[in-house]
Amino acid sequence: MVQERRYGKPRTEAERRARHKRLFGTSKLPPRGTGLKLKHNPYPGVPRRLWAKLDRCVDKVMANPAFRRRYKARIKKIGAKSLAVAICRKTLKI
Repeated sequence: MVQERRYGKPRTEAERRARHKRLFGTSKLPPRGTGLKLKHNPYPGVPRRLWAKLDRCVDKVMANPAFRRRYKARIKKIGAKSLAVAICRKTLKI
């Protein structure tokens, strides 16, 4: 789900929880302002400066209904996010 930035308007608790659940699989939110402390590299082989770009691309790909229809069998095998990352890495030439 890709949304336009709302400069000056932080996400609501419900929006934060939904996004956190989608990205990390848990509904336990860290306190506001603590930032994300990664224990691992979410994109092995991708420089940290490109993570945000790849995140945006993955969100766009996964939000596209045609993505799930077209790659239904592959999604069952390797998962939607993994496939979306692979598509974005190829598209962005990373």
